[in-house]
Amino acid sequence: MARLTSDIAFTGSLGTISAYKMRGSEQIILRRKGGPDSSSIKKSPSFDVVRRNNAEFSGRATASRWIMKMMWPQKALADYNIAGPLNALVKPIQELDTQSAFGQRHIILSKNKLLLQGFSLNRKNPFDSVVRAGVSCSLEPDTWSAQVNLPELLPGINFFARKDAPFFSIQIVIGMVPDLFYRDGKYLPSSLSYHENNVAIATTAWHAAQGHQKKESLQVKLPEPPADEASSSLLSIGIRYGAVQNGGAIEQIRYAGCAKVLGVL
Repeated sequence: MARLTSDIAFTGSLGTISAYKMRGSEQIILRRKGGPDSSSIKKSPSFDVVRRNNAEFSGRATASRWIMKMMWPQKALADYNIAGPLNALVKPIQELDTQSAFGQRHIILSKNKLLLQGFSLNRKNPFDSVVRAGVSCSLEPDTWSAQVNLPELLPGINFFARKDAPFFSIQIVIGMVPDLFYRDGKYLPSSLSYHENNVAIATTAWHAAQGHQKKESLQVKLPEPPADEASSSLLSIGIRYGAVQNGGAIEQIRYAGCAKVLGVL
């Protein structure tokens, strides 16, 4: 991988070179096209390991998409592309399946939940650098719900909001992430009843960013119970920033804020 640093800037294809930008970076990334043809990769015995790696990578990519779907309201608060780091977190979960053959290893998040705990959607200003006080949560497996207790927030003491944003709001999101099993060349949940809309959101009102905020609690509950035990409830928390628009209403400032995975049950 190379980076374009000259005054000549472009994106797209130029001969055997592809140029593109990644979120979180202003630089243009260059890659050279080429490699073996798709027919060789699919059929040649010499590419057997490549096919197995590709199959497992597709499983990790599917798991990462499920995770991102279960906290989609927080994605606007991310300051980099979280797909790659999520894939990297899922890899050791997949490798913990020692019963299945290489190339067909399942992704059992429900037995390895702590590996996602605390995952940050930010590199520049993570959630814990903004809220420097304990945020407690309780996840209730019997009711598929969660409660988050927010501490008293004192600007400049335990709360450090962006100075250019007049308002903030805290939101929590809970979603159901299924384990993924390799079947017939695909990574699928144990049941078709798992779907990406089983998400619940709760938010505080908009508060003045430089004002003293009292303790608050937020509750969320999944719209539907899980189909079986082959799944995990993922709870995330984020800080949104807002500004008054022309109509007088406060609206969220996109790509300004921070979020993290608060708990997994």
